[in-house]
Amino acid sequence: MSENNIKNSGLLLEELLNVKSETQNLDFKERFNWSKASKSEKVGLIKDVLSMTNVKDGGKIVIGVEDKQYDPVGLSEEDYSSFDTTSFNQFLHKYTDPLLSCVVHKVSRDGKFFVVIDIPEFSETPILSKDCAGDEKGREILRKGQIYYRTEKASSEVISSTEDMRELLGRAL
Repeated sequence: MSENNIKNSGLLLEELLNVKSETQNLDFKERFNWSKASKSEKVGLIKDVLSMTNVKDGGKIVIGVEDKQYDPVGLSEEDYSSFDTTSFNQFLHKYTDPLLSCVVHKVSRDGKFFVVIDIPEFSETPILSKDCAGDEKGREILRKGQIYYRTEKASSEVISSTEDMRELLGRAL
């Protein structure tokens, strides 16, 4: 990443941290180690990505922020180092149709490490879940063929309202 991109990511992080709440386009996670995460933990993160790509302007997931008080606690060096764009997108591609790719920014601020996953809005066609995935207890996380959407209440769900579906289709047309 060039020096200019690092500075821009740092400025972006400041703006995101100042929001102090989760929104339709912003999610905070306190900790995550991509290398050590279980498949279901990774799929849970992918569900949020699928949801945000289907909302206007896409979204950002910031990892290293306590998600109740929105305190920037940072990640351990091990958790921070576990993320890279290539491995993240390889896993993401298993679940997206058409294929979706994100950019993983790694940023340090005040000696703390953060990861920002930059999720673009779909370009022509809403992104569907290409496969099913569940957790260790058999609970469904992703369902094949579904469109996930980030709600106004900042939750990632299957698109279920006619209003949200019409808005999504209107952007696709």
